[in-house]
Amino acid sequence: MKVTFPHMGTLYIPLRLLFTNLGLEVVVPPPISKETMNLGVRHSPEGACLPFKLTLGNYLEAAALGADTFFMAQGYGLCRFGFYTEVQQKIMRELGYDCNMALVNISQNVLQNLLRRLKELSGKSYLQVLRAVRLALVGIKVLDDLEKLLYKVRPRELRKGESTKVYQNTLARLERASSVSELRRVGSEGLQELAAVSQDPNRTPLRVGILGEFYVVLEPFTSSDVERRLGEMGVEITKYLYPSDWVSFHMFMQLFRIFKEHKSAAEAARPYLAYNVSGDGLQTVGQTILCAEEGFDGIVQLYPFTCMPEIVAKHLLPKVSDDYRIPVLSLGLDEHSGNAGFVTRLEAYVDLLNRRKSLMGREAAK
Repeated sequence: MKVTFPHMGTLYIPLRLLFTNLGLEVVVPPPISKETMNLGVRHSPEGACLPFKLTLGNYLEAAALGADTFFMAQGYGLCRFGFYTEVQQKIMRELGYDCNMALVNISQNVLQNLLRRLKELSGKSYLQVLRAVRLALVGIKVLDDLEKLLYKVRPRELRKGESTKVYQNTLARLERASSVSELRRVGSEGLQELAAVSQDPNRTPLRVGILGEFYVVLEPFTSSDVERRLGEMGVEITKYLYPSDWVSFHMFMQLFRIFKEHKSAAEAARPYLAYNVSGDGLQTVGQTILCAEEGFDGIVQLYPFTCMPEIVAKHLLPKVSDDYRIPVLSLGLDEHSGNAGFVTRLEAYVDLLNRRKSLMGREAAK
């Protein structure tokens, strides 16, 4: 058995660690590239969304390297995500790959479903599985903490690209870590190195919230690495979708009926959207309002072209933008998105935010 999984940001690091510690052979797909996308697009239904095409491309590249077991989350709801695995498995079998889909239902009882599936795959005891899951969860938390600090340091750095280099070097060290203590040590060293990057203490960067569909927010290839580009333009970004937050909510908080943070976004959205439209659509609307109330300068919404939940949110955001006086840039993403046009739109948006902030500052000084 050779296990693989689709890429989504830096999640390949804790996932590889998880399966390796369960004694399974792991095939990590090559980093997502233009070739990955072309491969997925070639074999996908035309109307499928970008996450479907890229994850299929990951699977096909991993299968070519010998992978035969494909680990994937599965859920139900209005989003087409619930149909991914059925369609992808059919496509791969038609292409001649004898594949086994190891699915984890994330609609409810996530922790129990995960532990059961990992026990079936590895043949290990529940105690051994729990230890491996703990190791992966520590890795996820370390990675998210590093990313959050990176977003604060990058727009203030004196030497462009220095924080990115420190971050990438830390990721390389984390890939070699094999224990909880080692993950925490390397993560702590990375945080110290990021904090030590030379910064301009007088710089007051723009604050922009990044919202939208989970996959495209987490996978930088889909958005031409919008976080890095905005940071290098002098923008401090805040994301509200992190794997560690998702794990905390769906594996633990939901189990004990703790919904405080998610309720606040839903309650803020209620005048505009009073029910869950699946995916992250409700949170996109509600969190935009919360960001406006916190004094953010702008919002960037990222969504896959044809993504129904985010399209619902997109059509409500202009009204939210007018009511709360916060500029919103919505970016639909698919295989036809070009870097040049994408960067031009970001530059124009950041210029708009800078001019607006300057004007508001002059008005406040009168």
